[in-house]
Amino acid sequence: MSHCEMPIGQPFELPCGLKLSNRIIKTAMEESLGSGDNQPNEYIYRLYERWAKGSFGFLLTGNVQVDERHRGLMTDLMISSKDKIDIEKWKRYAAIIDSEY
Repeated sequence: MSHCEMPIGQPFELPCGLKLSNRIIKTAMEESLGSGDNQPNEYIYRLYERWAKGSFGFLLTGNVQVDERHRGLMTDLMISSKDKIDIEKWKRYAAIIDSEY
């Protein structure tokens, strides 16, 4: 299929049934905005609020580590069995990402 047959700004349905408003995807990045508690914070909320209000058809979140042995940076967000997890912060993070879809 040529690029002319798949305009980037038109809606697109993935094989799983998920419908995207367009084909523009914000890929995963290492935001490095975490704080010492490894939880989402105001900096990450503001960044994703901005991206959610943008024209992306799909947002992939950035570095969220699940194993401290493989952590990239101390400023990565992390869900670890050793840390106390503030589920409300993670719920807010998810809600912001999903807010414009």
